[in-house]
Amino acid sequence: MKRSDVVAAVLRAIEVDSGVAFEIGFAKALGKPIIGLKTDYRTFSRVEEVNPILGVPMRNICETVDEVMSTLKRGLA
Repeated sequence: MKRSDVVAAVLRAIEVDSGVAFEIGFAKALGKPIIGLKTDYRTFSRVEEVNPILGVPMRNICETVDEVMSTLKRGLA
């Protein structure tokens, strides 16, 4: 992860996998841009798609792999 330019995190389920949560935090600590991929349409709460602790550090949360790729190509990561 230290050599990566960007981190893409797969946000499946209502509660994100603990390993993914760690990687999001580690990427943030390294100053890496983070893009989320949320294909699960269940929400964290009535007003939030994902847990804010995980969502706030992300530059973008995408719904498809194509959207992730488009975001990367546009340089928004």
